[in-house]
Amino acid sequence: ILRLGRHEKGRGSVMTKVIKIEDCVEFSDLRLTGIRIGESLHLGHYAGNIWPILCDTRAKRKVLIIADVMTRFSGRKDAVNWRKIDSLLLQLYALGVHEKGVLLCLESKFLEAINQFVSFCFSYAPVAKLMDVRPLKSALALDRGGMVLGQLIFPVYQAIECAALSCSGLYSNVDNISIIDYVNSVIKRLNMAGMGLPEVTLITGRVSYLRGIDGRKMSVDNRNAIYLNDSECIIRKKVKKIRTDRLRVNLPDSSAADHAVLYDILRVIDVGRYDFNQLELDYNERKITSMNIKDMVSESIMTLIAGASLNERHDRQSLALELRRRLMKDTDMVCELAMDYTGKVKICNLM
Repeated sequence: ILRLGRHEKGRGSVMTKVIKIEDCVEFSDLRLTGIRIGESLHLGHYAGNIWPILCDTRAKRKVLIIADVMTRFSGRKDAVNWRKIDSLLLQLYALGVHEKGVLLCLESKFLEAINQFVSFCFSYAPVAKLMDVRPLKSALALDRGGMVLGQLIFPVYQAIECAALSCSGLYSNVDNISIIDYVNSVIKRLNMAGMGLPEVTLITGRVSYLRGIDGRKMSVDNRNAIYLNDSECIIRKKVKKIRTDRLRVNLPDSSAADHAVLYDILRVIDVGRYDFNQLELDYNERKITSMNIKDMVSESIMTLIAGASLNERHDRQSLALELRRRLMKDTDMVCELAMDYTGKVKICNLM
């Protein structure tokens, strides 16, 4: 892969269309997103995956994939168990995902149902273009012999899932653009073989991606996330750690503060509540301090978490079993959608 990756950059490349959810006015048969399994959802998941899928009123069907296969590929084998899947389902339920007509799909069961189509798509997945996928470049540069093949080919599986469902949009953060470029390069090859698939559009939330407490992208791997199961005390401690002093090296005034990370969190959680120009004006006039803005952020996060928490009246165990049955039922529906589409494709004639 390293040898084949030395190709001319941009040669035969695909330019993916990127659009914010509020600007997404085109109707679509199906759009999807995926979430890997972990201890808890964090604000980055809410900003890039959950909030856009909840707000989308233009998609006939919306699918959220519980990515147990991708979780294994990313080296989190211990995270793939029913206890953690149940915990994820409970959090999604509390956020209102089930009320918005979103179909939940267990990835392993879905891929098993379309295994013939999976094999077919692998014959159209370009190896060299994998090296244009930025997360893979970074992982290979840091690798000390511990990477597994699954970590290298996860973009192929994303292309397979999009192709199998004839998906036209994927809810994600803009930093995943290189992955969607690869997905569209596979779809372009499949279309040259006669499949007639739509190009996948990257649909983002109100911010391109949410940054964590250290200014980098919020993620589990970066250990900088604010989780939806964090306590009030932990939330306040994490928000206080967000740097506001010279986050950008080109700040002209050494006394100036950069509140961009804080404002992005408020944009995601309290949509339309704050006038950020006025906040900056008040700060510059010393009517408020950076600590006051951090308190606003902490309060907003706690309000979101309170709304996304199950109250004491819920029997968590019985609700988890009900949600698990709903997951299996939804997965069967998604598999039927994929089989209905891929069954129309004469794979033996295309290969």
